[in-house]
Amino acid sequence: MVSLEKYDYIQSITRNLRGTTDINFQFSIRIILKEYCSANGLKYEMPNSSGGDDKCDGWIENKCIFFQIYSPQQPKKSVRKDIQDKFKDDLTGLLSLVYNDGKWGGKVEEFIFLVNTFDRPLPHDSNRFFDNLVSEMKTKYGIDFQYRVENLDYITDEILRSLDTENLEFISSKLGIKNTIDYNAVSLEAVYSVIDKISAKVQQLVFLDTKIDNYYKRISAPSKINLNHLDSYKTKIESMILKLGIIEEILVTVNADFDYSDKFERVISFMIGKYEILSKDYEGITLYDKVVASITDACDNNEGLVIPCEMLLVYVFDKCDIFEKE
Repeated sequence: MVSLEKYDYIQSITRNLRGTTDINFQFSIRIILKEYCSANGLKYEMPNSSGGDDKCDGWIENKCIFFQIYSPQQPKKSVRKDIQDKFKDDLTGLLSLVYNDGKWGGKVEEFIFLVNTFDRPLPHDSNRFFDNLVSEMKTKYGIDFQYRVENLDYITDEILRSLDTENLEFISSKLGIKNTIDYNAVSLEAVYSVIDKISAKVQQLVFLDTKIDNYYKRISAPSKINLNHLDSYKTKIESMILKLGIIEEILVTVNADFDYSDKFERVISFMIGKYEILSKDYEGITLYDKVVASITDACDNNEGLVIPCEMLLVYVFDKCDIFEKE
């Protein structure tokens, strides 16, 4: 799972890129791809555009991978057509220079068209414009090559996630955003999102007679409840432990979702942090109730979410991340 520190770097870098346009966007991508290539024994070059870039905003020379990097200064009225026109102009221009004029080593293995769509997804391509154009070019030059049309998800999911924290720290420093990272931040939206997902699972269990696979393996011993003076809550805690398969089911899905897995980890860390503060002044049932209240407070004191908040607390309790161990 991605560490919180690594996630912070990735999120900060991505936010920075979304607000960058034109040549500044290309320079930012250059910093990222140079570090990525360096970490993988490759070489990334970005030609100086002052004399014309010969339809290459950057390339990985030893793999013949070419990048065209597009971040318009102003959003266009027809984003889809704008992207299609730019793609066509860049691809046809590059192939002509490579296969007619012998530029760039005379070969293209892959063409990656990277667009900054800011906070929007890529427009649909229901007419298969890109596939059709690429097929036409392959036929024209008697060649074969791969192509991709990507937005910043490509940089976030495939480039930044593959790098070590040290590489991400270097990139952040070069982009001038290293000191903007808040390692301890957890949004109320994140807390509510996680608790709401647990609540939905609880409702399915109660009202839809949903079966929860009994694959949750308990970690704590029953004596931990007595050790922490939670005796009067023993029946409730034991009952919740038997149903923690709900949390495990959620984890299976969130681990495949980068953004959501981070939310879950942050909320767990948030709960542990609250426990550590409150445990200095409280113990036993009072401490238990105070920690639960700290989570419901983050959900605008929604009484309907008390049970899912308690289930998350019991999950962390059973993992022995809070309360005294046996």
